[in-house]
Amino acid sequence: SSDLEIHLAGHAVLEGRGTKLLVDTHDRPVADAVWKLWRDLIDRIGPLPTLIEWDTDVPDWRVLAAEVARADCALRARRVEHAHAA
Repeated sequence: SSDLEIHLAGHAVLEGRGTKLLVDTHDRPVADAVWKLWRDLIDRIGPLPTLIEWDTDVPDWRVLAAEVARADCALRARRVEHAHAA
């Protein structure tokens, strides 16, 4: 059993002086690029408990449930792909 878990959260993008800073704000949906990194990670090491953090500006329950459904869908797709590969 592993003590590892993944935390995902939304972020803000701040730009200035030709640089871009990603600020872990926990106040919006997880970005597509972060979901891709998460999928790439679970493809390499297998599924791990994943916590979606949304601490401020908490939206309606349907929005939160949609984030969870996105993770569930990706995990189901991974299981199907691996079952067909075996």
